[in-house]
Amino acid sequence: MWDWVKSCNFAIKDYTNMINTVKTSFFLLLVLVLSACNDSRKLETIRQAEMLMQEQPDSALRVLQTINRHSLHGEPLARYALIYSIAQDKSGQDVTNDSLLRIAHEYYSQHPDDSLYARSQYYMGKYLWLTAQTDSAYACLLKAKNTSEEERDYYTAYLATDRMRRIAEVSDSALCLKLAKEAYHFYVKHGGTNPANESYLLIGIGESYRRRRDSDSTLYYYNKALDKATLSGDSIAIGSVIQNIAFHFLHYKQYDTALDYANKSLSYQKTFNKSLLKLMALCYIQKSEYEVAQQYINALPSNASKEDQLVKLGMLHRLCAKTGDADATQEYFDSACNVAADMYLSTLKEKLELHRKNLHEALERQRVEYQRTIFVICFLFSVALIILISWLFIKYHRAKKAEIEHQKIQNRSLEELNKKEEERFRAEKARLLAEEAMLRKEKEQKEQIMERTRFYVKSMVSILREVEQYRTEQKKQKEKDKQNNYNSKNDHKEEARLELKLDDKAWAEIQAYLEVCEGSFVTRFKEKYPDISDSDFRLCMLLRCGFSNPELEQVYSIAAQSVKTRQLFLKDKLGLEDKTISLRQYIKQF
Repeated sequence: MWDWVKSCNFAIKDYTNMINTVKTSFFLLLVLVLSACNDSRKLETIRQAEMLMQEQPDSALRVLQTINRHSLHGEPLARYALIYSIAQDKSGQDVTNDSLLRIAHEYYSQHPDDSLYARSQYYMGKYLWLTAQTDSAYACLLKAKNTSEEERDYYTAYLATDRMRRIAEVSDSALCLKLAKEAYHFYVKHGGTNPANESYLLIGIGESYRRRRDSDSTLYYYNKALDKATLSGDSIAIGSVIQNIAFHFLHYKQYDTALDYANKSLSYQKTFNKSLLKLMALCYIQKSEYEVAQQYINALPSNASKEDQLVKLGMLHRLCAKTGDADATQEYFDSACNVAADMYLSTLKEKLELHRKNLHEALERQRVEYQRTIFVICFLFSVALIILISWLFIKYHRAKKAEIEHQKIQNRSLEELNKKEEERFRAEKARLLAEEAMLRKEKEQKEQIMERTRFYVKSMVSILREVEQYRTEQKKQKEKDKQNNYNSKNDHKEEARLELKLDDKAWAEIQAYLEVCEGSFVTRFKEKYPDISDSDFRLCMLLRCGFSNPELEQVYSIAAQSVKTRQLFLKDKLGLEDKTISLRQYIKQF
């Protein structure tokens, strides 16, 4: 009876849980339907902003700001992020924060067939270029160029190629020229009708030729750019072209011509810019009109940025060097070096800060993506519960048993994993201990080698002492022989036959010393000359030890000529045909 009551209680609890699950699932389904309707309205608003983006980017920004981007996900969020970034760029705002742009870039990088893929790569490349990440920027721009060219989107191809030219102009003049021509080609194929834009692209081609020192081609494209700028009637464009022509003549030291073009540029631009001031100052410095040059240098901005300070200090340094003021020249040079160092440190700090920010944002995006994934999994699980609720109710007990069994399997898997991890840890520990023992053994071997080396050195000292004692005894023997009136001819023959009377132990020590300290000299020499006699080999060992001819005279108690004769004889026995190298040199190099 009690078992039956317990079964009823379990059934009631299961039924109550089922009702609660159904309510939760229907609530989530309702939220999904409402969210889908809301997402549809937001997507329509994004498309409206996309249509306004080209002609009215400010209006497009205002439209996009009415949307709460945190409620978007997937393709709508990526489209919103890209359209917002493009509208910012077209409004004249440099995109220096990639929080939105990176969302679009990551999404479209996984969908290269999407029509917005090329644009996402271009604007990501432009952002990376603005933040001095040139390698990554070039890679993104190259993808944008290739993709847009395949899709015949020549406008995006022209933008990406022109930006690639600006990156390449620093290091590769040939590539820069190729990209400049391709950018102009894409602009023409796009159907661009603005002569001012054409003039800027032609200036880029001219600058590329100028870097390659092709004066004729440079002037040709500058003149073409001037024609296009004149056709457009844009005074700023005309002034920019003429200013580039002035810099060209300055480069070729035609200072009067450069000044004429600089004044023409000023007449169109109406106001001085930093490049024009620098140009005029350089011209007047080269013409030795220092007071006029000083006026233009003073007009250069010096407090706006570190770059402006460096330009002004560099101009002052050049002026003082031209006038011969050595102290001022050194002072301006030191100041310029300090500013350049500050710029380098500032740039390094900014890059480090940017790297930290990107890392933080990447971690934040991963966290958000993880939360979104968890939400989707939970939602799908809830929908699955609605579909399978009846089957789960009937099969509850079986599912419970299966769950328990599954948990046991998981526990066993975890135990096996822990066991494997422990085994791996023990193996790693054993490996480290073995390495430590091997290092100790190597250390002991090195100490033994050092001890043997010290022993051999001591042995060599004792041998040298024996040599000296032998030499003294030989000297006494000669004096005794003279007293006994030996025949001088027999004396000479006997003297030539005398050898160092060292015992076998001493020669063995010399041989062991050369084997250890001279790179296995004994083994290598005997492998090459296996038939060499002990007497000849001992002479080779003494030469390897560095015994000079006077020392060999003392060792063998023979005349200097006899020492040389013996070495020449041994050289012939060894078969050394090179007359330019002596036996001693051969033995030392062996």
